Amino acid sequence: MQADGRAVFRVPDKLAPNESIYFHVQNEYQIKSNHDFQVLLSEACHFWNNRDRYVSLSDSGNVKLEDGRDTGEEGWKQHWEEPNKLYITCYDTEADMAACAADLTDWLIFVKDTGQLSYEDTYPYNLVSNIMIGNGGDYFSLDLAPLSDVTGDESWTVRYERIKEKIGDAFDAHEKTAEYYEQLQEEQEEKPLSDEEYNQWFMENYHGEYEKECLVGDGSVQYRFVVLDAALGSRYYGLLKSSDSGGTWEVQSREPFGGDWGMGIDFTFLDENFGFATLMHNGGDSADLYVTEDGGKSYQRAVMQEYTVTLEDGYTYAPYDYPRMPYEENGTLYVLCGQGADGDYDGGDAAGLALYQSSDRGRTWTFVEIQRQSGE
Repeated sequence: MQADGRAVFRVPDKLAPNESIYFHVQNEYQIKSNHDFQVLLSEACHFWNNRDRYVSLSDSGNVKLEDGRDTGEEGWKQHWEEPNKLYITCYDTEADMAACAADLTDWLIFVKDTGQLSYEDTYPYNLVSNIMIGNGGDYFSLDLAPLSDVTGDESWTVRYERIKEKIGDAFDAHEKTAEYYEQLQEEQEEKPLSDEEYNQWFMENYHGEYEKECLVGDGSVQYRFVVLDAALGSRYYGLLKSSDSGGTWEVQSREPFGGDWGMGIDFTFLDENFGFATLMHNGGDSADLYVTEDGGKSYQRAVMQEYTVTLEDGYTYAPYDYPRMPYEENGTLYVLCGQGADGDYDGGDAAGLALYQSSDRGRTWTFVEIQRQSGE
């Protein structure tokens, strides 16, 4: 039993007898467990490892399937608080879309046959029915609902043909959205739209695509970051909000970061107005942390105390430059910082993360300590 009321359990991995699956159980107002997610993630690791296709748990590719598995230690929080999705690389060619459809058909049948799927839990659902596909630099949602895609008794061929059609439709919808954005840019160059005109235009042409989603509280309030423009690997983001559990959406901000671009995004809201976001830079090597107190209408870049190290050759630098999502514990805000995709100092993120705390609602952060992983 952990100090925060969590219990850590371990069960044998039936697909790898010499390995174990860890999961956490936490008792707040009701008991929560990430058991189903961890078991299905373990099986996804074994399944996709034998496929000639790149699969990850993040659009940046930084979180490989194996990296997402619970180790029973401090890494549980990231994968507990924000369920991951499968990001599957698939190219807009007839041959690769067909091959991808075959892989996904095999995956869904595998999930059904192993009997691990529970639709009462969001975590497994995100690994099966809400999959992201794309060319490795631009991903979009492939909704495999209705659940008959997973639970039905159709033949392999019937299921394959339906999934292949859905992949084609998803690419077509993504292309249409890109054309709308290009049209908007051309129109704004001629005559800038007012916020009201832009919001109306955007929602009339919005097809449900998003890069990252966050649910607040019971899920009645939801936020989505969408890509409004992209160039040279960087993306310009806008924020959408729903107050009816995703039934309808409105533009919350089309310039939440004041003109700043990023190569990827992560975000969270601690309540409907107070939240954080990170914009990734340099291919995932570093990221900036932002804070909002007006529901994402505007974000301000947070200031973080620099923690520097000096190497044997005298070179001094700050290795911990990739903030994760802040969290609140006993009334204090904390955030763990890793080293990003290029991090190899002192064993990298697997060995330890820099812990920061804030006393001014996340505007500034001071270094506390390096949190070592077990055994370090």
